[in-house]
Amino acid sequence: MLKTKNNIHIVIFKYFLIFSLTVLGLLWVFQILFFRSFYRIQKINDVKIGASEMKKIENSVNFGKEINRLAFDKGVCIEIINSSYDIIYGSAYFGKGCVSGGQETYQYKYDFISKNKNTETYEMENPDFNNNTVIQALKLKNKYYAFINTSIEPVDSIVSLIHKQLIVITILTLL
Repeated sequence: MLKTKNNIHIVIFKYFLIFSLTVLGLLWVFQILFFRSFYRIQKINDVKIGASEMKKIENSVNFGKEINRLAFDKGVCIEIINSSYDIIYGSAYFGKGCVSGGQETYQYKYDFISKNKNTETYEMENPDFNNNTVIQALKLKNKYYAFINTSIEPVDSIVSLIHKQLIVITILTLL
């Protein structure tokens, strides 16, 4: 009877060990191999959701505050310009990757406005930071245009933090 009870404990321990190692293995695989892909998809969705929310707030009395809230919540930069390419309002989330109003960035704005598009997604290399950036262009009322952009490359400090957390989780699980 005692031997059977010990065997059950050993079997349960083996299954728990296999389960733990499988979960850890999956965490490592997804964090190391797929993190950048997931991050890119998430940031592209953030600018598209930002554009959708922009349409909802464009008539708001507190338009400036709403733009700042949206930029902060989604981690994006938002620029509102008119058909003469004058900046009406800009809200820059203080993160890596905001496209500034430099000469290099006018091409996608010119393309969007001159072709009278309602919405368009652009990807470009940001000349200020040498990183890939996604830009969601959106036509607003009163001949205004919103350009919502963000870096689609994860910030090195975020990647480093996640790797450190993964190491701690691995050590704790193995203990």
